[in-house]
Amino acid sequence: MKKLILGIIFLMLAVPMVHAVGNNLLIDNLDVKVDDRWSRNVDNSETISREAEPGSSVDFKIKFKNNFTEEDDLKIEDVTATVTIEGIDDSEDIDEESNEFDVRANDDKTITLSFKIPVEVDEDTYDVKIEADGEDENGTQHSVVWTVFLE
Repeated sequence: MKKLILGIIFLMLAVPMVHAVGNNLLIDNLDVKVDDRWSRNVDNSETISREAEPGSSVDFKIKFKNNFTEEDDLKIEDVTATVTIEGIDDSEDIDEESNEFDVRANDDKTITLSFKIPVEVDEDTYDVKIEADGEDENGTQHSVVWTVFLE
């Protein structure tokens, strides 16, 4: 009986810690503008074709897709996206975060996050991490992470 009670208590404590994770939030397209020139359809793990210089303006135009079907009818809510250029500012990261947004089933949402490259920057290739996460109407967490490279 004692083991049964301990088992029930364990389950009661463990069940709230279980958190469902899904993968229906996708990056459908990434375009990057460096100053006034675009690199279109950049894929995960690719190098952006336009090179940035000190003081350049860089815009990341990201199209997110909710991969649930219309039959599933599940919206992914409170999505937040963050773009981080790692180690570019005197070995420190710079990042920008979007406002929260929702993406309906089988639909997409495009956002743009903008940066100004520091004036003093080493000539190097920098990892750019694009992360987003949100939660569907059933409480399942959905996230996506891409890394591209900026020269």
